[in-house]
Amino acid sequence: MFRGPFLAGAARPLVTTAGILLAVVAAMPAAAQQQARPLTAGESVSGSLEAGGSQDYVVDLDADRWVLARADQSTVDVVVTVLDPAGEEVGRFDGSPRGPDVFTFETEAAGGYVLRVTPFEEGEGDYALELLRVEEIADDPEDRVDQIMAPWDLPGTPGVVATVVEGGEPRFTRAYGMADLAWDLPFTAETPSNIGSVTKHFTAMALLLLEQDGKLSLQDDVREHIPELPDFGTPVTLKHLLNHTGGYREIYNFLPFTGRQGEDLIRRDEAVRIVQRQPELQAEPGTEFNYNNTGYILLATVVERVSGMS
Repeated sequence: MFRGPFLAGAARPLVTTAGILLAVVAAMPAAAQQQARPLTAGESVSGSLEAGGSQDYVVDLDADRWVLARADQSTVDVVVTVLDPAGEEVGRFDGSPRGPDVFTFETEAAGGYVLRVTPFEEGEGDYALELLRVEEIADDPEDRVDQIMAPWDLPGTPGVVATVVEGGEPRFTRAYGMADLAWDLPFTAETPSNIGSVTKHFTAMALLLLEQDGKLSLQDDVREHIPELPDFGTPVTLKHLLNHTGGYREIYNFLPFTGRQGEDLIRRDEAVRIVQRQPELQAEPGTEFNYNNTGYILLATVVERVSGMS
């Protein structure tokens, strides 16, 4: 039963519970738009939020529109919720806790779209909101990729290179944004990029191919291929290392204590020497998952030694 001021003191129900809820829901989109501040493409507005508060902005959009917007979080972490003309949530955006949060959304129906700005948790402070671009959803595939990558193609934004490969051949390659913010260098299709932990997938596949060729087994003790590793009294298998259950300590957790910065600076022979200095395993192999770059650096060494290839 609905409890609230609608029925307080009434001798009989004025309307059914369902009727009240339908009336409230039906009024929400129109009420939100009436109380919201109008916003247009290219316009930047500033605001301040109190804990638990919110501020609404409304922008009139045609159907099939693509919108690029940015919330600059000066002193408060904000969450931006986009509601369509019927009051349905189109998207909720919450990226970094400070600085610019860039986001996109698309329209299906024409009408007023509400951008509701609320503080994350109980935060409070200042922000700015800007509609950077409003345009038709692109039909051309290359233009559509440009729209998808637009959040990474702004001044002062770390960038990316997008490539579409078909039949083993690159059909589309385009660079977006910046490769180096300190030196103001743009990304290009030729910019060398660190693909980070994507290399783990290739390392695992290389080991499976070597096992398929009969050159190793995933059940091998890693010391069979890297004998200079210390014997901790229990085998650490290649499969343990593949599954992040080898028990070695994570190399990137403690290197900063030595003043080292940057994951690209660790050579494989250094990783072996670091493991040699471990007094014991962090956990019994196969008993505890610990996302582990140490193990994958060692696995890359195994691939090199077994295959004879760099």
